[in-house]
Amino acid sequence: MTIQQIATIEIPVIDIPRAVSWYEQILEMIVLHQSEEAAMLTFTHGEGPSFYLVKTKHEKRIYFMNSFTGVRHSMIDLFVKDLKNFHQYLSEHEVTVSDIQILADPDLGGFSFEDVDGNVFGVTNIKPHQTKKETSL
Repeated sequence: MTIQQIATIEIPVIDIPRAVSWYEQILEMIVLHQSEEAAMLTFTHGEGPSFYLVKTKHEKRIYFMNSFTGVRHSMIDLFVKDLKNFHQYLSEHEVTVSDIQILADPDLGGFSFEDVDGNVFGVTNIKPHQTKKETSL
């Protein structure tokens, strides 16, 4: 038995309609299902895992602190081809973003941003399944 891919990522949110609106507007996702307690969204291109927004009163969010650097890390990285333009797009939409960190030439790297509930996501322009030789890391 082999796992084929990640199907769904569950994300804790406080208010389903507010979170759905944010994901639709900012990440341009499409709602597949929505109730008072949860919503399932997918990316417009139909690739990658869906996001399952789950209503919770708990204050924990999806991120962790690096014990050695003190940097807050995401557990989920999203891929974009144009890192700088996506960073600018999020900034223009008043989304909290970190600085872009360039990890390798030519301009390969990433940054993080927060959703409306404080969940942290990473963004990278390093292709999934890219080899070490291709990234010069």
